[in-house]
Amino acid sequence: MLKLWGKKYEVEQNDDNVVIKAFGSSPKELFSNVVSALASFQKPAPRLAVIKTKSKIPLFIESMDLNTMLVDFLEEIIYMNETEQEVYHDIKFTTFDDNKIEARLMGLKVDQFDNHIKGVNFEKCNVKQVSPKKWEAEVVLDL
Repeated sequence: MLKLWGKKYEVEQNDDNVVIKAFGSSPKELFSNVVSALASFQKPAPRLAVIKTKSKIPLFIESMDLNTMLVDFLEEIIYMNETEQEVYHDIKFTTFDDNKIEARLMGLKVDQFDNHIKGVNFEKCNVKQVSPKKWEAEVVLDL
């Protein structure tokens, strides 16, 4: 079992899935921390060089609520990881509300990923506000 700990997230890998727990003072910060957690899990293999091409990829998501938006958000990023062969380590939001995101993902081209993700488990995704300035999300990704 692999465990990665950060101040803003936790990543725990099991045999067939990975659990990301992210924390933030707002939903916007929470989603940004999920991007960082995902990048820490998918990082390029240390034995392979990172191609030093930086990219900025536009991202547009519309969903009915924050839980669905997190699933859609992650599915889109995972799809772009594979099609663009990039790891996205940062995001700059231009619009963020309860059902819409417009942003730019910042990424690096890679030769190979350490870990490949098949998809997001919708039933095991939860975004919640635990106090006025504290948000948490837990999402399970299938490997």
